[in-house]
Amino acid sequence: MSEAEKRRQAIELQRELEEQKMQAARQRSAIIATAKDEGFTDEAEGQKGGSGSLGVGSDRNAPVPSNANSAYASSTFTDGVTVSKVRKMENLEYKVLQGAVIEAVLQPRAQSQLPGQICVDIQQDVYAAVGRRVLIPWGSTVCGSYNASLRPGQERLFTIWNWLRTPNLPGRPATEIAINSAGSDQLGTAGQGGVVDNHWGQIFGVAAAVSIIGAGASNTGVSSGDQENSASRYRTEVQEAASESAQTILGRYASIQPTLTVPHGSRVVIYLQRDLDFTSQFEAEIEHAKSGGVTFIQ
Repeated sequence: MSEAEKRRQAIELQRELEEQKMQAARQRSAIIATAKDEGFTDEAEGQKGGSGSLGVGSDRNAPVPSNANSAYASSTFTDGVTVSKVRKMENLEYKVLQGAVIEAVLQPRAQSQLPGQICVDIQQDVYAAVGRRVLIPWGSTVCGSYNASLRPGQERLFTIWNWLRTPNLPGRPATEIAINSAGSDQLGTAGQGGVVDNHWGQIFGVAAAVSIIGAGASNTGVSSGDQENSASRYRTEVQEAASESAQTILGRYASIQPTLTVPHGSRVVIYLQRDLDFTSQFEAEIEHAKSGGVTFIQ
């Protein structure tokens, strides 16, 4: 065999080896499929033997991913990008949109010892998104509830406002609408600030009292000349019992959660988390406007 033929066969053998290595690498790869119909199924579903949801262009007889990268790659296969469609907003002159601000004043005070209901009086008119129509007049009432669970160091009361009720005005009957929005202070910080009582007096007072009682019980009748005897042993046991009782009592008082009080008359700001639609309240006016301001008499 000539030298040229030997070199040609060596090059051909090397090329075949490279192709085999590339084929093996593609089969082990987490992101490249070897054929159009070689999709991946979810690893967890494959291990359970369930049908599960298959990837795009996948085959139920396709191999199950053998590692976390293959499972992640299969979860990212998609036909396209999610599209959000534009929705036309109508009757903006009769709607208060999400993000609008309602300023109010707290009626009764709120205290975090027990959960309860709170209400506020709206102090300023709230206008429609378009125009100068007052949809929420001042004097309306908003009621909600607050969370009484406070963590150590927490200084704000989390409130949720549920219902808004408008007053009964001439030519405009009273209405109510659900707002289900969180409350904040005048600067827009979530929650409502107030006066915090961490009960340090009770905690340190009980600690001091227990310490004095334990020390007195262990030192009563002790003199400098006493040695180890039944009396000293008794005092030692009394001291140990007092120490255990002190730990139990202090543990109970140390877990006292702080009490937050929001005074009566505090300023409250409500940021609407949904759109309020008052269209049904002005149906007669809307029909009158559609007819060009002409009232038809049957």
